[in-house]
Amino acid sequence: MPVYEFILDEGDLSSYRVLSSKTLADVVEALIGVYYVENGKQAANHFMKWVGIEVDFDSATEMEMKVRELQERCQQQAEGLEYKATRNGNLVTVQVFVDGVQVSIAQNSQKKMAQKLTARNALAVLKMKETEAAAKEKENEENGKKKNGSQTFTRQTLNDICLRRNWPMPLYRCVSKGGPAHAKRFIFAVRVNTSDKGKTLIAVLLIKSVYADLHKQGMKMLAVFLVPKVPLVYQQAEVIREQTGYQVGHYCAEMGQDFWDARR
Repeated sequence: MPVYEFILDEGDLSSYRVLSSKTLADVVEALIGVYYVENGKQAANHFMKWVGIEVDFDSATEMEMKVRELQERCQQQAEGLEYKATRNGNLVTVQVFVDGVQVSIAQNSQKKMAQKLTARNALAVLKMKETEAAAKEKENEENGKKKNGSQTFTRQTLNDICLRRNWPMPLYRCVSKGGPAHAKRFIFAVRVNTSDKGKTLIAVLLIKSVYADLHKQGMKMLAVFLVPKVPLVYQQAEVIREQTGYQVGHYCAEMGQDFWDARR
């Protein structure tokens, strides 16, 4: 074990001391603790740099938490997380891949520290992407509201309509369910026992709700509404056109569809 010799008073050899490296490390550790307790993290970090200890003071517990936070986030999102490390001399390079896509990279002389640094960088990148995606989704939602009206159709909206018109409350039925345990997806059917006019209103609400969901995903929609009688073709088409503002076409046998060309 290496030792360090100190002469506190060059004129008095009785003050000559020999300290082991462990003792010296304990002294430095105690001084760091004093600086931290009395003046906080910044002072302790400044003292360590003064004695030649280059350390990112955030690394201790906070950096370790970043690694765990990244792992938990990827588990919740069902995303694959992978670290790849390469060494070039005394420098270690660690890359983070999420679902096979490189998200961040960091370098350090220690592999563990490089992993913590790249995990911190990856979290920052992912959070920034999530913020941008949320802002874009909100913008698309606002644009959809401006285009389709300011009302958002929800389960409570339908319940309120039934109450105002003295209709029976809607009956909901689960048609199918699937997906992983942490992200289940359900498809429900809803039925309202009311008049023909009420059924048209329910159909209009459903069309607008489905369109809103597809619009968020950048998809288009073609809805087909079938009626049993010719007069209802014109009536229902007009109602749907007025209620939604969508482009609505109506077709029936008396329109001579047997003579239509490709343009029609």
